[in-house]
Amino acid sequence: MKVWLFKLEIKNFVKVPKSIFSFGSTETYIYSVIGKESLVDGIATVYMPKMLEMLDLFNRTENMKKIKLALTNLTMGLGVKLYTDFRLSKLEIRENIKSSQHYYMKVPEVNSHFVKLFIEDFNNIMSLDIPESKAVLLHQYLFIIGMVDESGKVKKISYPTIDQISDAIGINRKTVMKYNQILLDLELIYYKTVSVKEKSLNIYSRWSDQEDVLEACSEVRKKGRFFKEQKKKDAIAPERISQASIKAPNQKEVINNVDPSIQSALEFFTNAGLAFHKGTIAKLNEAREICGVEGTVIVIKDLKLICSNSMPENQWAGYFSNNIIAKAHHRKAQGEAQRKANAKLDKEPNFSIDYKELLLERKRNQKEMQKDNIGNDLLEKDYYRHISEEEKPTDKNWLAGLGLA
Repeated sequence: MKVWLFKLEIKNFVKVPKSIFSFGSTETYIYSVIGKESLVDGIATVYMPKMLEMLDLFNRTENMKKIKLALTNLTMGLGVKLYTDFRLSKLEIRENIKSSQHYYMKVPEVNSHFVKLFIEDFNNIMSLDIPESKAVLLHQYLFIIGMVDESGKVKKISYPTIDQISDAIGINRKTVMKYNQILLDLELIYYKTVSVKEKSLNIYSRWSDQEDVLEACSEVRKKGRFFKEQKKKDAIAPERISQASIKAPNQKEVINNVDPSIQSALEFFTNAGLAFHKGTIAKLNEAREICGVEGTVIVIKDLKLICSNSMPENQWAGYFSNNIIAKAHHRKAQGEAQRKANAKLDKEPNFSIDYKELLLERKRNQKEMQKDNIGNDLLEKDYYRHISEEEKPTDKNWLAGLGLA
């Protein structure tokens, strides 16, 4: 018997074609979802209610129309195929899409003009618990990174203006700056603002390529402009040398520096892939300052309960990083409210009750009442016996009463 073994190459990123930016945030988000799901064999299973949930939309007619339009744009503009069977033999058209049915989507191979959307970055955005649109946030992230030349021959930076991002995404300037800050907090992008020809300019990069941003900013300060070409290794700016010379502590060394009780509570998330880098340690320290060690342990256990009951394992680490500070503030607020309530109770008069003495007194009263009842019963019996003796008729009276005497 022959056994055939097939080696599947599973990539850790989705190739998002840059042409998708001409459609919109919904199309970008849906393509990223099906692109991630189809990394193994090029096929993604799509369930419409789940797609609406991932887009934070209710299952309503107007939202289904929005999804149908987005799928039409993807099929007509990017060659995505939509099927009703897993054998991929029955193509589906937009007019026949039903809101409660599973579909199978095949994504064509993209070989050029694409943006690498790393799965870890995508999971961090998907696991966010924010009122803002995650589809728009993802769109802005891909647009900024999509303008970076990642060939390795030049600095891996981009420098679109706020107005350019606003026009491309279809949101106002204020929202662009707000989303920039969210992406920075998530450590997905890195940017610095410099002044070039008396105009403010943001220079962006992936978080992992922030040294190129620092190099460009250094060139602006020295020469009034920056250059696309990367400097040679021996000519790196002093600020970059100082940063690169610092040896990052390994995972075990960092974990050993964490409080033992917090370390024990974090085992759930470390097993799920939580990395103890500088950002994670900073968040843990901030949470400990907000609500103390015991409060931080309780917060971690609360996050563990939420993750284990409401999301897949690959989202646990991202959810932890994105919500630990907010949960710590919530825990602190709960503690302060409890302390205020306790202080209010302490000020009120305290009426202590000796329940043991109260019970003994009740038993004594019951015994006294029983004695009184016994005495009353005896008196009642004597009374009726006395009455019966007085009223008992004699033999003569009895005969007289019958008219026989």
